[in-house]
Amino acid sequence: MTEKLMEVKLYQLAVEAQQATEAAAGQFPPFEGLALSIQLKKAAKAAVAHVTEAFGRHNAGDRIRLLRLAQESSEQVVKGLGAALKSKLIKQPEYDALKEQWAAANGEIEEHVGFLEAGGEMDAPLPGT
Repeated sequence: MTEKLMEVKLYQLAVEAQQATEAAAGQFPPFEGLALSIQLKKAAKAAVAHVTEAFGRHNAGDRIRLLRLAQESSEQVVKGLGAALKSKLIKQPEYDALKEQWAAANGEIEEHVGFLEAGGEMDAPLPGT
């Protein structure tokens, strides 16, 4: 991971959302929330991993594909958080805050994908840096 990646707003947002999600999932009761906790942690890690891999690619098509995979993983996290809310494993304010974090990361993904689909140069300054 390069220092340049750590300066990208999308990466920062995704890591913050991952850490917050893992902290919330870590508070689930061991019996009732174990499977959901594991699912949330895996999806959150996958989202960050796809973002990381996307910025290691030098082909716009590959980068877009990986960013879309990151978006799908983050959407899985939000669905899982909804299940946690419904099961009363988290409270509404915590759900809302986590959902907002993932929405911010997805907004950045859309900005990056739009930039690339509009013909933005891979070596040009990235949105959100």
